[in-house]
Amino acid sequence: MGFVKRFKGIRLRVLFSNRVEDLISSEIDIAVRVVDEPPIDYVARKVAKMHWHLCASPKYLESLGKIRSPQQLEELDFLMPPPSKRTPLLTLERAGERQAVRITTKLESESFPYLQEAAEQDAGIVLLPSYCAIQAVREQKLQRVLPEFQVLQPMNNLYILTAPNPYPSVQQPRCGGIPGTPFG
Repeated sequence: MGFVKRFKGIRLRVLFSNRVEDLISSEIDIAVRVVDEPPIDYVARKVAKMHWHLCASPKYLESLGKIRSPQQLEELDFLMPPPSKRTPLLTLERAGERQAVRITTKLESESFPYLQEAAEQDAGIVLLPSYCAIQAVREQKLQRVLPEFQVLQPMNNLYILTAPNPYPSVQQPRCGGIPGTPFG
């Protein structure tokens, strides 16, 4: 919030949504998106590569016993963003060897804090970006599941997106002329 205090003439509207498809019609100047490839009709700057973690509460994990292999995940409850396919596949990699497992989602949400809170309340295994999971793991609210594996997600890059016009939210609509008429 230091930015808002420092620049008093700036007006911010902060939206948390993974559904904004058109920045201009939504009157959004800058978007931060997790995608593999940015849309070609926007100016995009890659900020970081995303890393994903599987986590669960200590109590939930205690009730299961030790999870030793990715195949055990097929029987468990998952908390994650809505998958792009009806039956989501989770791909894990260790030492160059990939394993894909079919998982069942118990809870789907686009809100990572909501998913994290559900996992902390023993609801299942959560798929979180590392920047969300790290503090809860440090505080021992969550534990990593199969930490020796890297989770390969379809959305692995963090981009800042802007429209080609530097200030689309303040652009005034224009009426074009009609050739061959008095309005042309």
